[in-house]
Amino acid sequence: MGPALLGWGPQGLGLGYPVGAAILISILLAIFLAWKASGMTFQIRDIVTFRGEALFWSAILVSNTLGTSMGDFLSDSSGLGYAGGALLVIGVLAILFGLMAYAHVQERRTSGSRTAEQEPVSQRAG
Repeated sequence: MGPALLGWGPQGLGLGYPVGAAILISILLAIFLAWKASGMTFQIRDIVTFRGEALFWSAILVSNTLGTSMGDFLSDSSGLGYAGGALLVIGVLAILFGLMAYAHVQERRTSGSRTAEQEPVSQRAG
């Protein structure tokens, strides 16, 4: 359904990819702000109300449309073509995964370097 939105969305109106992306990002941010303001959790397994389901599926619909639009931009209008667009997306994802892995290692190092004075008395040997 996300790709179908492009027919009446920003691209269908002839606004172009940059304006379309700005509109879709604004809508997505508005959904997330409304979600946060509602006090509901972002934990998917804890969504049990109609409002939570509506916010979740609205975010999915808009983000899929945004992803489709950006994929079309990368493959058609950017000059990168399909292979170049795919390589760019893979490169960005690799950087994000690398940063996540680095943060995880740093977190484990920090939590593993407690001194005896920092540990609770119940965990000290002896």
